Amino acid sequence: MRLQKEKQQAPAFGRLRRRKRWSPLDVEAMKSRLEAAHVDAERQREDPRAAVLHTAREDFAGAREAVRDRFLETNDGEMAIHALSHATDAVIRALFHVVTHVLYPAPNPSEGDRIALVAVGGYGRGEMAPFSDIDLLFLTAVRRAPRVEQVIEGLLYFLWDLGLKVGQSSRTVDDCLRLAAQDVTIRTTLVDAR
Repeated sequence: MRLQKEKQQAPAFGRLRRRKRWSPLDVEAMKSRLEAAHVDAERQREDPRAAVLHTAREDFAGAREAVRDRFLETNDGEMAIHALSHATDAVIRALFHVVTHVLYPAPNPSEGDRIALVAVGGYGRGEMAPFSDIDLLFLTAVRRAPRVEQVIEGLLYFLWDLGLKVGQSSRTVDDCLRLAAQDVTIRTTLVDAR
């Protein structure tokens, strides 16, 4: 009986040990802070985009510093690459929310207004070294819808203004399927998507 119990507790061969991921930023709280910054700036007749950017910059800098401090305490590189990815996710998701719901809302969205933001490559795997680039795919329902172009441009300007290196593409689902069939690099990139 004792042998059976010990056997049950041993991890299965080849199974990765999953541990709870630590994230220095809460995306919902950040969305609220960015929306509040926008509203406050409008109320005070200041530039709302600058206020949103300032708040995002402060939050992201604080998150990066928290990851660095925790890495120096624990010397855990795996934690650091995943925490940086989570922090970057929070910033991108919060800014995407502001761009799509505050700056360029679609009160009656059409089929052409549909857009999904997809992380690809190493960033898509959730592994991000400090100062590495961010690969994004803007997955759209149709090509060149005016609002979708505004959303893409608005988000990219925020990310560039934060000093992030962004590799990006804008494609429809049909484009992705066609290009993945033709190019192994694109196919591999899409495999790592989330």
